[in-house]
Amino acid sequence: MKALKLCETPIRVDHEGMICLTDMWKASGKSDSESPYHYLRNKQTKEFLAELEKNHESVVFTERGVKGGTYGGKFVAYDYAAWLNPGFKYAAYKVLDDYFTGQLQHKNSLSAQLNIKCHEFDQKKDMASFCGSGLAGWRYTKPVLLAEINSLASQLQIKIPGLPE
Repeated sequence: MKALKLCETPIRVDHEGMICLTDMWKASGKSDSESPYHYLRNKQTKEFLAELEKNHESVVFTERGVKGGTYGGKFVAYDYAAWLNPGFKYAAYKVLDDYFTGQLQHKNSLSAQLNIKCHEFDQKKDMASFCGSGLAGWRYTKPVLLAEINSLASQLQIKIPGLPE
């Protein structure tokens, strides 16, 4: 199950794309009298739902239980947001529109790509720093190692008395 965020409140979306009206109601901060239960019993809502059903649109279903809620299709979610209050309506329309047009997934995808690139940048920066430290140290280590190599190589040379070295 996916989730949207509306007014910093997670809004569940089921596997068929139905929006949780119960979560929208909680995000709006409205009273019990504006819950999905009361919205669905409103005469105007019943007429609207009947029209949606005639046109084979996703309407509403309720899932019982602790993690349950009332879910509605695209047009029901828009209508419920408008029914709750005009101030909440704009915020809800913006988030729902981004979701239904695919902009929300696009933004999430861009965010994931940005996180990956930032992680890659940090790894490369750490490696460069490590290599730079090693290169700086090599400046002092190299002459000492060369001197030791030359000393050991000269000790291995066979010396014949009387011949020039």
